[in-house]
Amino acid sequence: MKYQNSPVIMYGIQFDSKWECEVYRLIKSIIPPSYISVHERVLIKPTTKNYRARYWNCDFIIKDDFDNPLLLVEAKGMPTREFLRQLQLLDAFEPTLIGKIRIVQQQSTKIDECFTSLNPTQLQAELKIVSKQLKGDPWKLTN
Repeated sequence: MKYQNSPVIMYGIQFDSKWECEVYRLIKSIIPPSYISVHERVLIKPTTKNYRARYWNCDFIIKDDFDNPLLLVEAKGMPTREFLRQLQLLDAFEPTLIGKIRIVQQQSTKIDECFTSLNPTQLQAELKIVSKQLKGDPWKLTN
């Protein structure tokens, strides 16, 4: 637990913070739960001869009907150095995913030379666009 965040349990899911829970509620208000994966491990660097694989536990992944990631959403109060290192590894080893990452903070701020975080209103606008990419009747599989 970083920065003295208090874990929150809602919808039967344990979130690391109240902020993460709020971001999930926002996503769930636009995207059906069957398209949302919570706390999924993402390979950011494969195993090599000398080093083991590295993974990132992404807060939320929004996937299409074929299980392809459309958006990777990370709720951050404050980005840590470890998180920034994970982004750099992801950029090097999984460049197709880097453009799908959305970092959400209460206020939009510049994270580094590649990323500016979104505020909830900006995320909401992106989610509405993504929801139109989903096919079929998305509510038929809801929890």
